[in-house]
Amino acid sequence: MGGLRLLHKSTFHTGHFPVTTHLLQSHLHMPNSSDFPADIEPNGVDTSNPSGPLHQILQTTQSGTLALLTPLTESSYRRLNGLATYLSNTLESACGLNPKAWRATEGEMGGGGGAGTRGVLDGNLLMRWGELGVGRQREGLGKVGGDEWVFWGEREVIAGWGVFGRRG
Repeated sequence: MGGLRLLHKSTFHTGHFPVTTHLLQSHLHMPNSSDFPADIEPNGVDTSNPSGPLHQILQTTQSGTLALLTPLTESSYRRLNGLATYLSNTLESACGLNPKAWRATEGEMGGGGGAGTRGVLDGNLLMRWGELGVGRQREGLGKVGGDEWVFWGEREVIAGWGVFGRRG
């Protein structure tokens, strides 16, 4: 239909009421295993990105928090979803709360028929990767068939380093 209709694909809870959204351009792209080590530097900056720039959405809220929504390729989504599941089962969450139920909406938890959180990953959970020991990290990457360099590159993109610059 040439983009005339939008499909409702997902609903998720952020914990805050959004006020504004801004479309930002990043100089990074989502890496894949063929990018390493020849086409991409370890810092995630691509020198030969044929797919064009990545755009991210910056959301501000009434409480003053910032959220960054990043589109993912299908392969990155599958890999990161597997790692998020591994992390939610491995790491302890605050007060013993379920991290997946935190993002669920009303319709998903019993009322109505919401589209659910499928398709939305929690970047904060993925950023907790460093809390695991080296053995657990290797085990998690082995379960999803991921490469460590690719995962580090994906984390840089999700963290917004292509929009906001490097931390440190």
